[in-house]
Amino acid sequence: MNISFEGKVALVTGAASGLGLATAKAFAESGAAVALADWNGKVVRSVAEELAAKGHKHGVIGLTKSAALDYAARGIRINAVCPGLIHTPMADQMMAAGQADALNAMLKDVPIGRLGRAEEIADAVLWLCSSAASLMVGHALAVDGGYTIR
Repeated sequence: MNISFEGKVALVTGAASGLGLATAKAFAESGAAVALADWNGKVVRSVAEELAAKGHKHGVIGLTKSAALDYAARGIRINAVCPGLIHTPMADQMMAAGQADALNAMLKDVPIGRLGRAEEIADAVLWLCSSAASLMVGHALAVDGGYTIR
């Protein structure tokens, strides 16, 4: 389809496969900045990397950078926190549903070797919003146990 979404942002949930994946690709190919969301973090990251390699990652990080540029002169700092695998109720549900092996397989890509805690993400958000990070503008802070350095 030949519809332009240049300058637009699309948030696509379920973007790791199926309808969500097809929709994310279509938006990206039509020029939109696409933010991808899915419960399967490893696969959705892979999809995001694939789209970025084709010149389509804008997503949350691109939106963060664009908004940061728009508002920095007004004294408003906009940043993003990019969490890794975090121990949440969803992780508990995966384990209860017999998917502990899948979760453990994902953890093999995390150098720290464990799930993060929600409080660790909250601490990063508080720091990023504090005056201690007053020069941080348009930054994507990975709080992922080393996943992105692999």
